[in-house]
Amino acid sequence: MKAIFDTSSLHALCKYYIPLDKSGNLKKLIELEIAAGNIIIIDAVFNEARGLGGGVIINTLTFITTKKYHTRTDNIAPTPDFFTHLNGAFINQKVVTDRKITPTEVQQTKNKYPNLADGRLLIFCQSILSDNPIIVTEESRLLNDGKIIKKIPINCDVLGLKCCTLPEFLVNSYNAKIVI
Repeated sequence: MKAIFDTSSLHALCKYYIPLDKSGNLKKLIELEIAAGNIIIIDAVFNEARGLGGGVIINTLTFITTKKYHTRTDNIAPTPDFFTHLNGAFINQKVVTDRKITPTEVQQTKNKYPNLADGRLLIFCQSILSDNPIIVTEESRLLNDGKIIKKIPINCDVLGLKCCTLPEFLVNSYNAKIVI
C-alpha cells in the first residue's frame, strides 16, 4: 500500500498532531515512511503546502523541502476515465445551478482541475493502482464548500480509489493510539 497525502492531511498533521506528540515519534515515523516511499507527497501538494497556513507544513516537516521527497506528477497524463468523470460526476451541479455559474466558468474550472493538487492526486493514484494507493485527506464527503468540483472522497468513490482520514490511516496502518 502507498499512502498519498493531500494538503489538508499534512496541514492537520503539522498543526494538530505533531505538536501534541511530545516524544517526537510521530514526526520521525512520517519522515521514515516518506523516505521509504510508503507515504508519498506529490509535487502539486508540496507546492500548495508551501503557501498554506504561514508555512506550518514546511516549517514542521522541513525534510520535505528536499526534492527527493516529492513525487513528480506533471509527466502523468489523465486517463480517459478521469476526463469522462471531470465532464460529469465530478461536477457539483447544485452549486452550478444555485450560484448561476456560466458554462464558461465551469469549463475554465474543468480545464484547471487536472493541474491542481486535488486533480493531480487522483491522476497519480490512477497511475499506480498496482501499489494499492490510498489518499489520506481531511476533506469530508459533505458538499458544503460551494466549489464546482466535488471533494476528494466523493471523486475517489467515483474512480474506485481508496481514501481515508489521517486518524484512520494512523490507526489502521501503524496501530497508533490517539489519546486526547
